[in-house]
Amino acid sequence: MRFIALAVAVLLAELVAGWSATPHMIIFSIALKELRYNKAQKLREYLSYMKENDVNFPQLYELACWPDDLRNTGLTLFGGWHYSDLPFFDGISPSEAKYQPHPKYNATYIIQETISLLKNPNSGMLYKSLMLRFFIHIVGDMHQPLHMTTRLTREHKEGDRGGNLFKLKGRARNLHALWDQAMEMLPKVKRVLFACECSRWIRTECTLWHSTRARSPGSIQDRSSLRSCA
Repeated sequence: MRFIALAVAVLLAELVAGWSATPHMIIFSIALKELRYNKAQKLREYLSYMKENDVNFPQLYELACWPDDLRNTGLTLFGGWHYSDLPFFDGISPSEAKYQPHPKYNATYIIQETISLLKNPNSGMLYKSLMLRFFIHIVGDMHQPLHMTTRLTREHKEGDRGGNLFKLKGRARNLHALWDQAMEMLPKVKRVLFACECSRWIRTECTLWHSTRARSPGSIQDRSSLRSCA
């Protein structure tokens, strides 16, 4: 009964939204419901460590949208973390296609990386808070089928980018967007963006991180220079 009330509150909230804000918050709400009290409290402790300076999240479940908020500030360095495109060959053989395996640092890798760091007693709190925010969001992304596959055809021999190249007419401009909107069965939730302030140090750190090609999330260090969001 509590979950139903929470889900209704999410759907009807009067809180600028990403395409998939509502499904992300519902998925995280279900996960929170399944956690034991002590685990939920530890999760809150980790997530609250990296607080934005400009505005706090009114509800914990809104943190499920944080990585999309971050991307909406113009920081796209983490774009490859949101999906893991496994090939679906449709009317074309693997030898005819031009499929390029997804880079190592994809959704599946980030899930494994986050689990490893949570088990590591030497991992810093800032790193745990950052990666947990991505973990929560990416688990939601993985429940959207087109975040996990790309369709290869004679028209799209390199893949359709998870349905983004499968064009549609209507509010959803392509098949991927239609799935992101839960087949347009859920209302959009208007909400403010929360990642603006934190994106400043993340942008600086990760630009350096990418330029040095040290692309493992573990290269983000828990240094005092990164504590502006603490």
